[in-house]
Amino acid sequence: MIFVTVGTTSFDKLVEEVSTEKFHKAAREAGYSSIRIQFGRGTVKPSAPPKSGSLPSPLALQSYRFKPTLEEDTEAASLIICHAGAGSILEGLRKLKRMLVVVNDELMDNHQEELASALEGKGHLTYVSQPQQVAQQLKEVPMFRAPFRPYPPADLSPFYERVVDLTAVPARAENTNPH
Repeated sequence: MIFVTVGTTSFDKLVEEVSTEKFHKAAREAGYSSIRIQFGRGTVKPSAPPKSGSLPSPLALQSYRFKPTLEEDTEAASLIICHAGAGSILEGLRKLKRMLVVVNDELMDNHQEELASALEGKGHLTYVSQPQQVAQQLKEVPMFRAPFRPYPPADLSPFYERVVDLTAVPARAENTNPH
């Protein structure tokens, strides 16, 4: 299953792209049979393209605006296509999912592109700068079948140690409560 998420904002261009015959055909050819789309505050509601001679069977489609958590969808996905927001990217990487990240060029600065480019450079994901490039990436990038570099787990010990230093609160040993 392909899971597409735009987070809490809107990214109508991405939703439009994953609703096209071109995308559905590329996804079918890559071996996918279903797609689940979280479309946030967008004005474009996802839809499957009609059956045609070149697309006898579009992907099975589910969509919604928001859920309290995306964990179930993230777990179920074999590929996540998402906007280049840090929260969405980190959620997918922590679940060790293959990710195709799409930069939302309608935002004011290019922080999304900087983050996506840095993570692609380390082998954690693939990114495109335009939604119209998504279908082509599904066709061309062997990364979706080849190993990728897992994102390392978070090490919060330096943060914890700094908090202890700043607050002068000693670290509590586990199970020190006599009751």
